[in-house]
Amino acid sequence: MILLVVAVGMRIFVMLGSNAILWPDSDVFLETFGRIRNGRFLEHDPFRTLLYPYFLTAFLIWNTEPPMDQIIAGAQQLLGVATIVCFYLGGRRAFGGRIALAGALLLSLHTTQLFYELSIMSETFFTFLLAASLIPMGSFVERPTVRGGIVTGIWCAVLTLTRPVAQWLVLVPLALAMWTLPTWKDRAKMAIAVAATFAAIILPWAALNQQQHGFFGVAIGRGFGLFIRVFDMERFEPHEQTAFPDVRDALKLGLSAESPATFVRDEVGGRRKFSMIQKDAVMAGYAMEAIRRQPARFVIGTFRQWMRQLGPFDDEAICRGAQGPYLCSRRTIGYAREPFLNRPRSEQFLRPWVVTYFRYGRVPIRLITALAMLGVLAYAARRRPPIRGILLALIVAYLTFVPAFAQAPQDRYRLPVDALLFMFAGVGVAALARTLLSPDALRKT
Repeated sequence: MILLVVAVGMRIFVMLGSNAILWPDSDVFLETFGRIRNGRFLEHDPFRTLLYPYFLTAFLIWNTEPPMDQIIAGAQQLLGVATIVCFYLGGRRAFGGRIALAGALLLSLHTTQLFYELSIMSETFFTFLLAASLIPMGSFVERPTVRGGIVTGIWCAVLTLTRPVAQWLVLVPLALAMWTLPTWKDRAKMAIAVAATFAAIILPWAALNQQQHGFFGVAIGRGFGLFIRVFDMERFEPHEQTAFPDVRDALKLGLSAESPATFVRDEVGGRRKFSMIQKDAVMAGYAMEAIRRQPARFVIGTFRQWMRQLGPFDDEAICRGAQGPYLCSRRTIGYAREPFLNRPRSEQFLRPWVVTYFRYGRVPIRLITALAMLGVLAYAARRRPPIRGILLALIVAYLTFVPAFAQAPQDRYRLPVDALLFMFAGVGVAALARTLLSPDALRKT
């Protein structure tokens, strides 16, 4: 009950002092909604999948004027409450009720979670689905059955159709389930159940991408993301011997730009008349050539970016307008489209208090991460660690490593596993307390 009171109370507080927030990506989701509304139900952007635009459609199909923006933000806040409850239920079997409750309570107060519940982005929807999936997936890895494998395959497909980053997540519960099974026959049967279910949903989607965009897969974007990692963040030098001379020439011109990757994308995709799919493919090819030339440097850089991904990036921005400071995305100041006004309303009497909370109430995520790493080690050192906890640790590793490997680290890429980091941090604090307060330790002091 205390969990619901805190979670709902915080969201009422934030709703009374904030507004729905647009991002550049919001436009893509809203354009896809427009196609759905006009009867083009499967037409989509090749970088993204469809479930979040359908979530928006459930509201915008009825009305595209204010206050529908606040209604959608309110619906996402309700998803946030459901997310908190699901994380608690999923974590209770792995960590115990107290640590799961502490982690869920911290998530209910977490400014990054609250901020993205207001944002017209897929983060809140995806985080809810991930939290809900942990309950059946945890049961599956504990007691693998064909039925559990089918359910797990469905959940992993749903997550993939919400955000493409989840397309390889299915391997995590499958590998753990196969590890717990005694015979190769049972393992093969389980692999078939999970893989066949996942493929039955995802392969038609990949075929649709082949038909609409000319590539067979979940989404494109690997080339641009990898290019950012290699040439924006790691600043590899352009190499002359290449199978992609157009990319090399564009990169030389764009080295002085704020984002060489963006310059190359626009140059290769515009003036040189590459299609979107070709552009992504040649950028990926040129980046891979650079990685093969200096693999050790890339591996070290990947580990460094992974550690950065586990830290804060201050996504939850505060802007100043005619009515004073308010929550915003700095990338869309002054931009609005119906029904999203993307600016504060005059009757928001709690707005100064909300802004103050977002300024000073942020979770010290670097400390949480350090304690969580200690918690993972303490958890693994148990004589028989519950396999649910191993599943949760691997999901944290997967969802933080993938964007660190092939993107620029951001808070929103870490957000889906913040609740799990909080819970592992609780394990770390408990382990530290046991060590410091043990009789031997007390005698030494």
